[in-house]
Amino acid sequence: MWLTSLGLELGLEGIPEEELAIAQAVGTFTLILAGIISPIFGAFISTLIYLLISKIPGSGVTFKQLFSMNTHLMMISALSILVNGLGIALFGGTAEIMFTSLGSIIEVEGAWSGLFNNIEVF
Repeated sequence: MWLTSLGLELGLEGIPEEELAIAQAVGTFTLILAGIISPIFGAFISTLIYLLISKIPGSGVTFKQLFSMNTHLMMISALSILVNGLGIALFGGTAEIMFTSLGSIIEVEGAWSGLFNNIEVF
């Protein structure tokens, strides 16, 4: 997440250097903290949803099995974030268009741009 934060532009022009440094430090800390907490919370919530859905037909799947599945599936997203963060650190760019998204291959404007930036090719 820290590597990804290198490509973020905060848009804080016109404020003193001291406050800018504090804002950047707080933003980076918040991003790193969110990067640690949100995957765990997301896996837990999605596991609960899958567990509720699997109990409707009477499946014998356990919470532990579903949580393990979600954790393994999140590894693909983690690798994508790592590759994109390294790409931003090495080649520059912004965090708005990820290197591994369809938006980096096909350049369009408007709503299509938002859609293509959220489709991972990785």
